[in-house]
Amino acid sequence: MPIKTIASDQWEQMTCVGCMEYDGKFIIAKPHTKKRSEAKLQQYKHGHTANYNYSFKLSGQFNEYPCIVLQFHDWWGSRSKKIYAATSPPISFSIRSDQIWLSVNELISTPHWNEERGCLLVDHSHQNDQVLYPIVLDEWIDLSISVKWSMENDGFVTCNNFRIDGIKTAFNTNPCDIQMGLYGQSKFSKNIIRELSCW
Repeated sequence: MPIKTIASDQWEQMTCVGCMEYDGKFIIAKPHTKKRSEAKLQQYKHGHTANYNYSFKLSGQFNEYPCIVLQFHDWWGSRSKKIYAATSPPISFSIRSDQIWLSVNELISTPHWNEERGCLLVDHSHQNDQVLYPIVLDEWIDLSISVKWSMENDGFVTCNNFRIDGIKTAFNTNPCDIQMGLYGQSKFSKNIIRELSCW
């Protein structure tokens, strides 16, 4: 079986913020003072079922605060001028203590522009959090994910042997960006990513 690695051309397609490195095989996310180290990859299709493989390894220490390691993030506007809402993304995977969690966020109210904060705000949303399974530090974690992207209640998310059905998985018709790294408070020293594939 071939060793999983991130190809250089895939890395070159990504936009990064925070402390992100590429060593020729792996993407390495390290903590940043702004609590966001991220590599972002655009998707170009909406309203279909897509499959993703994500493989990563965490070093450092667990704590009780959620730390997102993979998310599918919404946006409004155009590709040249994206606007993000100050709310949780439609789908995210986070680490809490020694467990990996899947969160699906649904908007209950319409986003509105807040001039003072310079972003879209959402007054009401509903987040469905599900624990998937325990993980171990410094060991590879392989996620096999399928998402039916939909603004209606006919969407779904599967991850390994877990499934959530009958949900909205998109906030609008823009295809969610794939974002990975380290987000939020954590005591992790790094997140090493060896695979992100989508089809």
